[in-house]
Amino acid sequence: MTNDVLFYIVKGEGEITVDNKKEALFSGVSVIVPKEAESRSISAKIDMVILAVQSKGKTYQIFHYSQRAA
Repeated sequence: MTNDVLFYIVKGEGEITVDNKKEALFSGVSVIVPKEAESRSISAKIDMVILAVQSKGKTYQIFHYSQRAA
């Protein structure tokens, strides 16, 4: 990855895996994934709404997306 990314869980529940380390996600939790991470994945247990903020030089990109539970 080329940028650090902050994920904020607006609602729902799931799990994030960063370089084979798993952490639970739920409403109100934030996670920073450093650009040095080799891999990351997010899976929803309950439909999730996620806010992601990514640094890009001196500016930031903000993404809002939903992930449906499998």
